[in-house]
Amino acid sequence: MDQPEIMQQWMGPVGRHCPSASLDVRVGGAYRIEIVPDNLPPIEGEACGERRTAAIGNYTKVVPNQLLQFTWAADWNPGEQSLVTVSLKDVDGGTEITILHENFNKEASRDGHNQGWAGSLDKLAAMVEKP
Repeated sequence: MDQPEIMQQWMGPVGRHCPSASLDVRVGGAYRIEIVPDNLPPIEGEACGERRTAAIGNYTKVVPNQLLQFTWAADWNPGEQSLVTVSLKDVDGGTEITILHENFNKEASRDGHNQGWAGSLDKLAAMVEKP
């Protein structure tokens, strides 16, 4: 279940990508996802800043092939800790993914995350649809 190299292929909104991810997918386990703009080359060991941002958190629920819930604290929204619930459902011809991201401090944060998840899911769909 811990396969960060797969997440790195699709995580990040349009115009950004994920060069690094660490996942300890178990209740209480931690994760860290780094996001950088597509047009900037990665710099080894670069700290978070304008070029590299990160989201961190801990898994609160893990039901293999059904549900994943985790806290979400992104350094681009200091002081905000939200909650993400990812539900998976078998449907005819594939899997339906539902993401509920809640507990935002501001509407602008909610709207920005909505765009980010939409872009990430578009990348995921394109990745799994490749022959």
